[in-house]
Amino acid sequence: MAYARFSFAEVQGMASSPCAEVQHVITNDLWKRVVKEYIIRDIISLDEVVGLEEEAIINKIIKKVHPYAISQTTSGRWITYVADSKKSSGRRQISKKSKAQLEAFLLEYYAIPEKASHVVYFSELFQENIGYKKKFLNVSNRRKGISPTTIRRYERDYDNYIARSELDNSEIAQITTISLELMLVKIIEAHDLSEKCASNMLSYVCQAFKFAVRNRYLENDPSEFIDRRLILSRCRVRPIKDDSERVLTFKELTALRQAVLKHEAEYPDYIADYAIELAMLTGMRVGNRYVIPSSLHEVLLVEHDTDPNNYLEMVKDVNRTVVDSEDILSDSVYEITVDGLSIAVSAA
Repeated sequence: MAYARFSFAEVQGMASSPCAEVQHVITNDLWKRVVKEYIIRDIISLDEVVGLEEEAIINKIIKKVHPYAISQTTSGRWITYVADSKKSSGRRQISKKSKAQLEAFLLEYYAIPEKASHVVYFSELFQENIGYKKKFLNVSNRRKGISPTTIRRYERDYDNYIARSELDNSEIAQITTISLELMLVKIIEAHDLSEKCASNMLSYVCQAFKFAVRNRYLENDPSEFIDRRLILSRCRVRPIKDDSERVLTFKELTALRQAVLKHEAEYPDYIADYAIELAMLTGMRVGNRYVIPSSLHEVLLVEHDTDPNNYLEMVKDVNRTVVDSEDILSDSVYEITVDGLSIAVSAA
């Protein structure tokens, strides 16, 4: 990459005259404005930057104002931290696709300190919202709390569709209802999303913006008035399946069960196999039943209509007073989820 050298006259005129030679991810307007800010605030002097290439000036400024290390993750993204009094750690992470983008962010962040605390990108907002929701995992009233499966679905869909998109790299304060609609349409078209998948994604995005308003990052929610019908009109339309495509035949069910039993024999600790078999034999859907381990020889299926801790006490009592020690299966209560048979609640 070619960098420009700046003369004394060019540095003095950065605020008013163009810098056509600067070829960098940092835009000309931003470059001129932030360098002038640092000179005016005596963070750097004219003598320090005259004759230097742009990269050297960037490094000099960041070294003076930024106390945290800059590093590259295994995924290729560049990260660092900035101070944030709202965080228990006193700082928040900043992540960008390239080092140049991260440097551009830092130059602007420290050049305008009165606005720095309000600069929040959607990528940060989404992760902070998920982090907040995780505080409500494994609560006593599970019917009102957040399911681990829900959190995994949020994170999976974010990684698959939103991460690295225009929306992900946008400052939330600059997003309008119209610009948000257009960015969502781009995501839908880029990934050829079905209406159901796109509708879920819209819900995640709207929840993130509501969180931003509740946390006073924004005064107004740009997602409040989005036209969902218009956005979803860009989704892929799947032809309606007939019964032969939607329902397994007896032959297909038999083949599936044989395959599951074979896999169970090879991998007895793979819980998803048992969940599939259970669903096939009972017709259960996700979230319909709790699975209560009676012993190594049997389990009970009960309605998914009460706190699983109520069943846990029963399981522990039966295991201690009725079941022989060698026949105890588990001190946990299970539930069917999209990921298989998962622990709903377990004895400490």
